[in-house]
Amino acid sequence: AYTHPDMAPVAVVLDPAITVHTPEWLWLSTGVRAVDHASETLGSLFSNAFFDGMAESALKLLNSGLPRVKLDPRDLEARLDCQVGAWQSMIPIIGGVPMGASHAIGHV
Repeated sequence: AYTHPDMAPVAVVLDPAITVHTPEWLWLSTGVRAVDHASETLGSLFSNAFFDGMAESALKLLNSGLPRVKLDPRDLEARLDCQVGAWQSMIPIIGGVPMGASHAIGHV
C-alpha cells in the first residue's frame, strides 16, 4: 500500500442523495465488502474494544441499510446508514488491525 500524509482528505462529506446514481450491483457489493471488513475485525486477535465497537456498529448499520436500499433505492436514510457503516468498517483497518483469511484469499 502507498501512504503519505498528503493523501488523507481534510474532510469527507457523506451525501446519500448523490449515491442514488450508483449502480445497484456496485452499491450492494461495496456494502458486502464493508461487512467483510467489519467481520474480519471482530475475528482478529489483535483488535480491541474501540475497534470492535466500530465493527459492531458498522454491521448493525449495514445489516439494516443494505436490505432497505435494495427494497427502495431512493431511501436516503438507508443509504446514509450504509455510508456510515462502510466508513466505520474501515476505521479498524486504518488503525492497524490486521485482516484475516478473507483478505488473504482476496490477495491471491
